[in-house]
Amino acid sequence: MHELSLMLNIIDIIEKEYLKNEDGKIKTIALKVGEFSGVVPEALEFAFEAIKNDSDIYDEANMIIDLVPFKVICKDCNNIFTPDMEYFLQCPKCGSKNTEIQSGRELYIDYIEIDEKE
Repeated sequence: MHELSLMLNIIDIIEKEYLKNEDGKIKTIALKVGEFSGVVPEALEFAFEAIKNDSDIYDEANMIIDLVPFKVICKDCNNIFTPDMEYFLQCPKCGSKNTEIQSGRELYIDYIEIDEKE
């Protein structure tokens, strides 16, 4: 399960950012995950739940995963489409195979919300 190592890297990035503030606990971690990224969102959530118990700053944290749809653009007619099959990238409008993936391979931290200490 490579999602565990991905989650460890995400946590490392978050903790580096957190150390700049050190004001409270992490409330929300929002991620963008592409449908074509090879990442299983449920496995990422499972890894987060397993890891978050190791640190007090994640006690009440939740993770939001925004799934980015797999979209392809035809370079000949500019048609944007979702392929029927992942590896069949032929444009349904003009039949061209001159296509490029526009979205769906993302994996990044969208934002982090920190509850400030009172």
